[in-house]
Amino acid sequence: MNDERNDTPGADDPPEPSTPDRALQGEAPSELPEQPRTEVRGSEGEASTGDQLPATSPQPPLATGDQLPATSHQPAAAEPAAADRRPPTADPPPRRPPRWRRHAVGAALGIAYLAVLLSTAQEIGFARDEGFYFTAADRYQQWFDLLLKDRKQATGKEAVVSHWEMNAEHPPLMKVLFGLSHRLFHNKLGWLAPSTSYRLPGMLCGALLVYLVFVFAAKRFGELEGFLAAAFLALMPVFFYHAHLDAFDVAITLLCFLVLYAFEKSRTSNLWAFLTGILFGLALLTKLNAFFLPPTMFVIWVLRDVIRPTPATILAGLGLVVALVFQLDMRVVGALGVLLVIAVLRASDRRGGFLGLPKIPTAFLWMALLGPLMLYALWPWMWFDTLDHFRGYVNFHAKHDYYNIAYFGVNYFHPPFPIGYPFVTTALTTPVVTLLAGVVGMALFLRWRLRAMHADLAERCAAAQVDPPGWRTGLRRLLLRPWRSAHPAGPPDDEIGATQTRSPGIGIFLAVNLLVPMLIIAHPKVFIFGGTKHWMPAWPFLAIFAGVGAAWGLRRLAAVIPDRFALPRLGPVTVPVRPLLAGALSLLLLAPAAQGTAQSHPFGLSHYNLLAGGVPGSADLGMCRQFWGFTTGSLLPWLNANVPRNGAVFFHDTAWDSFRMFQTDGTLRKDIRWAGGPETAAVSLVHHELHMAELEHAIWLAYGSAAPAYVLTHHGVAIISVYAKPGVTLGYVPRADPH
Repeated sequence: MNDERNDTPGADDPPEPSTPDRALQGEAPSELPEQPRTEVRGSEGEASTGDQLPATSPQPPLATGDQLPATSHQPAAAEPAAADRRPPTADPPPRRPPRWRRHAVGAALGIAYLAVLLSTAQEIGFARDEGFYFTAADRYQQWFDLLLKDRKQATGKEAVVSHWEMNAEHPPLMKVLFGLSHRLFHNKLGWLAPSTSYRLPGMLCGALLVYLVFVFAAKRFGELEGFLAAAFLALMPVFFYHAHLDAFDVAITLLCFLVLYAFEKSRTSNLWAFLTGILFGLALLTKLNAFFLPPTMFVIWVLRDVIRPTPATILAGLGLVVALVFQLDMRVVGALGVLLVIAVLRASDRRGGFLGLPKIPTAFLWMALLGPLMLYALWPWMWFDTLDHFRGYVNFHAKHDYYNIAYFGVNYFHPPFPIGYPFVTTALTTPVVTLLAGVVGMALFLRWRLRAMHADLAERCAAAQVDPPGWRTGLRRLLLRPWRSAHPAGPPDDEIGATQTRSPGIGIFLAVNLLVPMLIIAHPKVFIFGGTKHWMPAWPFLAIFAGVGAAWGLRRLAAVIPDRFALPRLGPVTVPVRPLLAGALSLLLLAPAAQGTAQSHPFGLSHYNLLAGGVPGSADLGMCRQFWGFTTGSLLPWLNANVPRNGAVFFHDTAWDSFRMFQTDGTLRKDIRWAGGPETAAVSLVHHELHMAELEHAIWLAYGSAAPAYVLTHHGVAIISVYAKPGVTLGYVPRADPH
């Protein structure tokens, strides 16, 4: 059942289901007399009608495709024919706010975030990679100039190689946008500083992601959940830092979210299946992370549409993941793989199709067709010697040099790397309130899942009129019985149950997209030198879990207001006190995250939360303080005031292209010169990282002193030490005006 209607992202109201679908979802056809409703549970175990059973006779939720047994007061719905059984589709939510309001609020949040990013951009220095991308962006724009003048020459091998060979280890999309933005907003319009004009596309990606997270969460859960999810994402200090940069990490996070968003909508629309392929092609043109999207989506499809999440499939799947991550013996991996296949086949809903499995999503076919085609057609570097160039692109990342990074006092520069690195680092850098709210959100989904598993098991036993044999009886009694008569997880306005019905499998969708990027980095042979940015595509889903959990808690607090005070009248106006109170409390809840983000600026990579003891505690723990040399930007006022006229500076971890952009922006004096080492420099910098101690010791020996001239600190922790060569008089004296 496909919906060919297309509208803007987030406008994903599916069509009204047909009569057979209504029967599947427990609704009587409109021409029949009204009958008591029979609930059918979606893949997350929620009632498809969105209504709750009477409190006097609560019923446990069922797994996908199951019906409640008939009772004396509630007739069972007829079992549909096998050919008519299909994955549950979304049902339009009742009494939802107008679609335009969701987009208007989301756009307002995105625009506000963009304004904050623009106003703070000049305060953050340039990372090493940014300098390379500035130069590559200009080089690519020169090719477009040539293309407009002489198309034949521009598309020849010599011109393509000479222009596109630079930084060919990364796809070109964002670098092209960086260059176009610079030409438009600086060269032509003069609205932005040179560096800010290059950085603008990355900032737009961050703002657009905030907008999309709001729209996605507001549609499926509620506007309060959407607001909190977008705010939790925007107020992650490390995300706030990366959202300023002329880099690809926020951009690929946006594209990954868009691809997954479109894939979710493609369940009811062939047009969105086609758009999934287009967006996947754009993701491939952005960064290598896109290659992990197809396996992630395949896992979502299998867990959501192919199998019931029985204890056997869950345990076998988790066991296989653990075996792969911990690199257990291949015989163990193989045995777990066989067990998983057996569990999947036994748990399959068998809704028709090949081997009794559901039809393969059309989005997969469009991705396989359009993704490689767009990567080839829109990346000129691939036009010639295609296989060699593609092999070089993949091998650059697959065989990347292992850079240094500190983790609990150990300098890691070769495998094996700590398996817990992505999980522990996330726990120590994300605001504590976001973590706690995220855990609550995950617990709510897990509760519904356990109840669905219990209901599925109970129904099978009731049909057979026996108890499950062996260990299943003990497992049922030990783990699942407490949920037999459980009430829905939250007050009557809780959105989780209704969301599971409108978007079947939404819990699986969120959980897989949160875990997969982190599990990839958890592998002992995958490099970790880039810190948290390498699993940034997981952050929007952590924020959504946090939004759901926080909104659930806030509604619980607001529900303590007695009914007689819940809707007071002020003249002709009825005031909804509970929603207003929940909204006001949400601002209070976000205050710690906002404060942490504000205090982290402009040292975003140096931020650690209260679990680590803040920035000083992280230094005591031996955690990474920084990388890429971006903190030089915070030292520019001191350099401008103290480096002698025409003095040379050894900038340590800051790249030449970044140094040049400082002077182009006018934030660094033009007379200050670049020095290749401490020996030729009047002033030398040391960016404090664990593996940089040797360089600092070399400067002590060269200058004959271990006393720095100045130390740049963040919350009392040394970030950069500045050393002056003996005999150099610090202080800048402007040249006298001859007139």
